[in-house]
Amino acid sequence: MIEKEITYESVLSRLRQIPVEALPEVDAYLEGFMPNNGLRGKNREAIISLAGSWGEMSDVDFQEYLSEAKT
Repeated sequence: MIEKEITYESVLSRLRQIPVEALPEVDAYLEGFMPNNGLRGKNREAIISLAGSWGEMSDVDFQEYLSEAKT
């Protein structure tokens, strides 16, 4: 088996072990990996919209944010 097939079988094996009640959450998560689903573009836009937002914070607010983010 080539590495790609081994990985594929490993993923399928793990999916078989997931409890049925967790499958909707797993399915929604996997949707993000599908090509041409539009989510990647939306996620990218959301991330880019945050770029530079820390530049508008005061140094005190930014340090407080960093302190909270580390906990």
